[in-house]
Amino acid sequence: MNRLLHLFEKATLIDADKNLSQDQKDLKLARIMTEMEREYEIPMFRDDKWVVENPSIYNVYKEISNMRKL
Repeated sequence: MNRLLHLFEKATLIDADKNLSQDQKDLKLARIMTEMEREYEIPMFRDDKWVVENPSIYNVYKEISNMRKL
């Protein structure tokens, strides 16, 4: 869980960084999401069974996704 918290904190710092444009933030946040997809084997398409089995990972992933302004 420590790793998950680290990724969320990293994303929060990126989101709050006033020196980055929104495009730069979106790119950095997308990289974190890709890292999470690989590390936690997040399915490409929503899988309700996976979500139920991994609520913490899903919630962090969703929060980071919501930080993007795409």
